[in-house]
Amino acid sequence: MRREKRRLPGRAWVVTVAAQVPVIAQRGRVLAAAALAR
Repeated sequence: MRREKRRLPGRAWVVTVAAQVPVIAQRGRVLAAAALAR
């Protein structure tokens, strides 16, 4: 993830974080399922 030299507006930051939330949630869900499978 490359960092912009200029500071992103708050709205853009929120959109970026919101876009990453599902990926992190899915990854955590997969890890939890793998742990329960053991």
